Amino acid sequence: MDSTHREKAIQDPKKQVLRAQRGMTLMEVLIVIAIVGVLLGALLLVLRPTLMAKAYDTEAIAGLRGWYNAYQMYRADHEDKEPPRDYPIFAYNPGAEWNVPKQKRNFECAGSGYFYSRMYAAQVFEKRPGMLNPYDPEKEPIFEAKHRCRRPTGIIHYYVYGGKNGEKIRQSVPNQQTLCVFANGSVKLGLKFSPFEAEMALIMGREGVPR
Repeated sequence: MDSTHREKAIQDPKKQVLRAQRGMTLMEVLIVIAIVGVLLGALLLVLRPTLMAKAYDTEAIAGLRGWYNAYQMYRADHEDKEPPRDYPIFAYNPGAEWNVPKQKRNFECAGSGYFYSRMYAAQVFEKRPGMLNPYDPEKEPIFEAKHRCRRPTGIIHYYVYGGKNGEKIRQSVPNQQTLCVFANGSVKLGLKFSPFEAEMALIMGREGVPR
């Protein structure tokens, strides 16, 4: 009998396969679930700052589009004129800045909310002849989300008249980028300090604010 049973076991591989494919115990399943949970928790801790920044950027873009629509409606209702100027430089309202809650700001940024960039001086200098760094509507924003800036990205170069003979010379200034909405309604990263603004600031420092 023993030899007969041994022969049947050898001839019946299905039983051997079933024995080899023993299922997982409940304890093993719980251990696997616990390990996966710990790994997911660690992953969320790493990704949370990036996800929060993406969410705040999305909200900032929506805010920029809202201000742009309000700006366009104002101009449509007032014969294509710019919003009123309450200060000689800052335009649209006193301070020209609308703050956002502290938890939605980036404290590496200079500003704390949305900023109207079409200030009075820019509207004068964009039509001024002889500017070495002319006004470019695709580089000069209408509104900036100054609370969503990026880290410094290097330097920009601009040209001014200088030297003994008044020749054209190149100067540089550190720069950052921030979310902006432009004249065509596009929202993208824009320079916080453009070559046009750099030259404009230099002229205003020399000649004063235009009237």
